[in-house]
Amino acid sequence: MKTFPRQLLLSAAAVILFTLSGCADPVAECLTPDLVCGGTCVSPKVDPDHCGACGNSCGGNTVCSDGACVCPSGQTDCEGRCVDTRTNALHCGSCGNVCEGGGSCVSSACQEGCDGTICEGTCTETLTDPDNCGGCGIQCGDGQHCLAGTCSQGDLYAACFQAGTVLPFLKGSLERSGTTSAQMGGPQSLALLGDEHLVAVGGMDDTLYVLDRATMATVGSLLLAPEAGQMPNQVLTQGERAIVINSGVNTVQVVDLSTPASPKTSYEVSTGSNTRPMMAAFDGAGTLWVSLSDTNQVVPVTLGETKGTLGEAIDLQAGEGPNHYPAGVAVLEDVVYVVLNNLDMSWAPAGNGRLATYGLETEDKGLIDLGEDCKNPGDVVSDGTKLYVACTGNFGVEDGSFVTYAPASESLTRTVIGGSPARLSLDPSRPGFVFLADTGSGNFIVVDDAQAFDSYPACSADTPYEFVADILVAP
Repeated sequence: MKTFPRQLLLSAAAVILFTLSGCADPVAECLTPDLVCGGTCVSPKVDPDHCGACGNSCGGNTVCSDGACVCPSGQTDCEGRCVDTRTNALHCGSCGNVCEGGGSCVSSACQEGCDGTICEGTCTETLTDPDNCGGCGIQCGDGQHCLAGTCSQGDLYAACFQAGTVLPFLKGSLERSGTTSAQMGGPQSLALLGDEHLVAVGGMDDTLYVLDRATMATVGSLLLAPEAGQMPNQVLTQGERAIVINSGVNTVQVVDLSTPASPKTSYEVSTGSNTRPMMAAFDGAGTLWVSLSDTNQVVPVTLGETKGTLGEAIDLQAGEGPNHYPAGVAVLEDVVYVVLNNLDMSWAPAGNGRLATYGLETEDKGLIDLGEDCKNPGDVVSDGTKLYVACTGNFGVEDGSFVTYAPASESLTRTVIGGSPARLSLDPSRPGFVFLADTGSGNFIVVDDAQAFDSYPACSADTPYEFVADILVAP
């Protein structure tokens, strides 16, 4: 039986789930109403590749809803294409209602003048028009939508660890959209590469994958090392390269992605033996700050073109419990913030979660108590003014929470959302909207700008011990 280190997930108690997953048998039958299609359990109510029945693929830019191929919420089928009649100048307010004289369509009504782009004499919103996506005449293919001017199968992505897949969704309607990616060995972390590609790292197969957002096909892959044991825990992108945090071999690995179809390792930087790097974030000057789980430190790494330089590790203040386990990192206004899991010897919460701080200019250190509702925090991200923290809680108890911290006012807002959220992603086009990966189920959780929240199914519930390892939102 295989065993899996806790570092593959930010929730330490998830090691139980990993250990059990090594014994799972292949899926032989599915729970109703799911179907076995190609040896895999699928949900015919939402799966666009098997909508209503095995092999029934949704064409055009439709999605699968309740077992039928339909237009996404808010769009209308006009001449076989899903369009937004609120903004489409060829179908303004209704199908076939063309705004004459180059007029634009605003709130389903034609107006004089064009705020978009004139394509063949018609005012066009190239950010959303599937027939003129990103420019005149660029037509999106089957299963694709025009999202922020790019033909993509989705703009929200969930990594299903046990199934080894990445699933696309539409963040506006939260509908499942497009084709499932090719199988991977436990997709652990996701990142965007420009407008057209995704990067994923497999925690089980030590492989980096580059996916085409338009097709969800794997266009390039790289075995991170000939020998096993890299244990990639996080991937970030910087320009045309990926930065992989390898918890198993204590390295930061830089991968050249200038040719997405041919990723290649540029170099690795060792963080030192028995440090176990977990996660990282860039500061404004481009320095990478990496959390070291086993030494309760954070260390700066300068990444050059051909080599990197490791700086002096900074000791972090600690909370209760013998195991502080630094995890997620964020940098805001010249302060590095590192979440501390704060666990006991059995990897259960030993007290409240903490944010350890380090001032880049002052070198001051601090500790922020995240409160009783935040146990075992795993990830932190910043939107430039606030910090957002995912608190996994006691694994299996579903007492996860979500914390917002504003450094300027030192105010904390805590919301108990249930589940076991471990990683999170902010919607860059909607301030305050946060998406969280639930490591206790195959769901993801959405929190809106009013702190209202709900849970949505992503991965098949019939896959043994399935969970969402990461969630990623595109512009």
